[in-house]
Amino acid sequence: MHRGKSIEVQKIFSEARNLILEENPAKAERMLAEASRKNDHAALARLRASALLMMGEVEKARSLIRKAITHVWAPLPADVSFAADGHSLFYRLPLLRILYIHVPKCASSTVKNIIYDCARKSGDADHSGKAPTQRLNRNDLVGGAYASWMRFLVVRDPIERMRSFWRSNIVIKNELSRDAGGQSIFLGLPTQPDYRVFAENLVRYQQVFRCVMRHTAPLVDIAGGNTALFTHIYGLGDLDRLRSDIESHCGIALPPSHRNMTPSSVQPPPGGAYEDNLRHTLFRTDYEIYGSWFS
Repeated sequence: MHRGKSIEVQKIFSEARNLILEENPAKAERMLAEASRKNDHAALARLRASALLMMGEVEKARSLIRKAITHVWAPLPADVSFAADGHSLFYRLPLLRILYIHVPKCASSTVKNIIYDCARKSGDADHSGKAPTQRLNRNDLVGGAYASWMRFLVVRDPIERMRSFWRSNIVIKNELSRDAGGQSIFLGLPTQPDYRVFAENLVRYQQVFRCVMRHTAPLVDIAGGNTALFTHIYGLGDLDRLRSDIESHCGIALPPSHRNMTPSSVQPPPGGAYEDNLRHTLFRTDYEIYGSWFS
């Protein structure tokens, strides 16, 4: 599978993307499948996977992502979690011996700022001043080269993550409409849904919109189900302790952390049976494995 820029690939990608925006993912998928015989390119494979997801062909889409993900320099977090192949995307600071899995809607901007501060102080930062990421097999974390590393993540009740996404990314940032080319309805889904419509149709929204998949994927898809792989697991109320633990582990001083908050005036209504349904289906394993850390 190829990667890198290509005028021909860009042309095919643009045409297929336009077909998707015209609500014809099936035609786009056929076009991309034909194009892949000549241009087996990672970007086309990812777009084809998106079209397949929109068509409800989850396993076919996952198979394509698993193939494409090994051929890109910087795999996207959503692709890594969707692949469900035992890997996670880690922020990796070798000089400080830190591994961190970024879980969206878990004070991630705050935690990433802490990680970036560490990376800049230690020399682990990349050319942009941020911490580099690496896709790693979770089974390699314990008992090997990473045994002495601080391996951590921050977790949050998945319903609260979903609520946060609806408030910030849909109501305030209007991301679904943007991703659908400004359309108010895309593949039968409102791009500015009220909270109940969004929650009741969350799985379908995940299939149609990559940003929803990225931010509301189950925690076990992102970090796996073996909590023993991590030296520290924090809830949202533990950010001061997290900073203190990193300072102790690294021997460096960090500035106070400030958590970004969505304006309180934007709030979803009280949850109903549709939230309970998600607790017992899509997010059931999250509650079983990580529930004691939800705060």
